[in-house]
Amino acid sequence: MIPRESSQRLDLIRFPLIVGIVFLHNYEAKVALSVGDMGIAQPHQLEHFVRTLISQGLARVAVPFFFLMSGYLFFAGAAFSRHVYLNKLCTRARTLLLPFLFWNLLTLAVVALAQALPATQAFLSGNSAAIAGYRPLDHVAAIFGIGRYPIAYHLWFIRDLMILVLLAPAIHYANKISAAVLLTTLAVCWLAPAWPFDAPRTDAALFFCFGAFLGSRGYDIFLFDKFWAICALLYVPLVVYHSIVPESMVPLYSRKIEVTLGMLVAMFLTKRAAAAPRVKELLLSLSGASFFVYASHEPLLTISRKVAYRYLAPESSLLSLSLYFMIPAAVIAFQLLFYRRLAACFPGFASAITGGRK
Repeated sequence: MIPRESSQRLDLIRFPLIVGIVFLHNYEAKVALSVGDMGIAQPHQLEHFVRTLISQGLARVAVPFFFLMSGYLFFAGAAFSRHVYLNKLCTRARTLLLPFLFWNLLTLAVVALAQALPATQAFLSGNSAAIAGYRPLDHVAAIFGIGRYPIAYHLWFIRDLMILVLLAPAIHYANKISAAVLLTTLAVCWLAPAWPFDAPRTDAALFFCFGAFLGSRGYDIFLFDKFWAICALLYVPLVVYHSIVPESMVPLYSRKIEVTLGMLVAMFLTKRAAAAPRVKELLLSLSGASFFVYASHEPLLTISRKVAYRYLAPESSLLSLSLYFMIPAAVIAFQLLFYRRLAACFPGFASAITGGRK
């Protein structure tokens, strides 16, 4: 059984992590249009620092955290068995597969329409193949992300998670035989990096399996809270340093150590959020909309960026940095308002496209 406090703390962090993912996809200071790239190719040092600190630093915690959480929740609460697995498989078909298909099909239709209409063609880069020329197998590959990202590229997370769910029996037995060997092997592959598969990604496999280990052994996912101070002392200077030096000078393993430390710090911050009644109430009220914001922020974010850059043509770092914050904020605010109305008017539909999440 998952402790109630731990379950609530996981709910508290869902929305902040989704905001992080939106900013992760908002990193570039320019956009690609049919008339060429617009924006600042070489941002001012301060703008570059802020963009890198948030999008390439703080926000990078979100994806591995969600995989860790997913593995933990899948394996915690009941002893693994064939019956339990089949029940959870049926549940994940509703919470993962159906929303995955809906949002990819919707994105495919939106992109196809944008490519076909002269009024919207100017906002496209022209680098992507025309969907009108897709063969049946191309549609399948675009929707399921076979040999590529899904057409809704950010849903690669759901694709990888579904694969890991299918592999859950193998993960269970590998954890049972020798969790140390499994997790060490995956950690080495992640840090090296050395991984022979396109999907699931190595970070997906590592953190899902570690979450599975914690859940199946009955450990609390927040058991590392006691190390938060040392993690913060290491994480803060590391993420700041990585945001100052050129990316080419940052070793890949160093960035991954930073991400791991950031996850542990983020976990502890949920304890502080749970102790602040107003913060707790706000985050819990936003938690239910988290999946909708995640699923629908693209291509809405890209469209918003392209329209803003096309008509505002930011050439100063002040305007560019302002747009960096304003566009995601406007997109998220619109999504929250839209979801609230959708859930009020069509609760069944809103539930189906968000995997039954409330």
